[in-house]
Amino acid sequence: MKQKENLFVIVLSMAVGLSSLVFISTWLFDQYLPSITTTKNYSTKETIKKLIVSGNDFSGYSTFRSQAFQKTLKEVGLEDVRYQQELSFSKLAEHLNQGKVDIILTTLDQFLVNPTKGKIVGLIDTTVGADAVVLNTKKYPNLKSLIDLPQLIQQANTKGQQLSIAFAGDTPSEYLAMVLSSKFEAFKLSDFQLKKVADAGEAWKLLQDPNENVAIAIVWEPYVSQARQQGYTVVLSSKDAPGTIIDVIVASDRLVQSQPGVIDN
Repeated sequence: MKQKENLFVIVLSMAVGLSSLVFISTWLFDQYLPSITTTKNYSTKETIKKLIVSGNDFSGYSTFRSQAFQKTLKEVGLEDVRYQQELSFSKLAEHLNQGKVDIILTTLDQFLVNPTKGKIVGLIDTTVGADAVVLNTKKYPNLKSLIDLPQLIQQANTKGQQLSIAFAGDTPSEYLAMVLSSKFEAFKLSDFQLKKVADAGEAWKLLQDPNENVAIAIVWEPYVSQARQQGYTVVLSSKDAPGTIIDVIVASDRLVQSQPGVIDN
């Protein structure tokens, strides 16, 4: 745990300084992408036909999954543009390192945590509310704000129980949980049993499961909006920790290091 806390401090301190670099890198992506999609590979003399983009189910990545985006890239010379969904941030980095994908969509904290053979070439967004803490108001009707947490925790402890918090481990959700736990006295991870799952969708399912004692889940969109619509209470989000979660575009070193218009095998 101590190692993770130290890493958290390093990531948090670097996020502010690196965020400005991301904005500058957007220009590079705009200039570079057209050149690699419309010319020939000098090694094979074959036109580049395929670009593989990979990311998770976050709503902010929907543009890259849209037909309009696919169509636009095909108009500049790409015949095969694929979006591969991958829920694991560590596997995104692995696939980029192994040359299985060309571009990944990830967050700045995960880029720093997972060794990645790639470069940040664009900014997708700085999340303002798309990642959030959701209270299980349906199972615990009196749990409508952070003020209600201490009493609920005490009641559970009196019965020999411990409330749970669910989030996707080694993702921006866990990172946000650590940030918020350090900022808000009423929200402390140490008060809960941690249920780390593979992705936000699983955390959302656990929150809805009546057989689970999950009082809180940390999820991202579209699950945040679904939670609001279904009567759950959203109390904290990335809006309460500005600049914490920055979504970025990462291109493989194979793309970045090649000459304009050349993709090395």
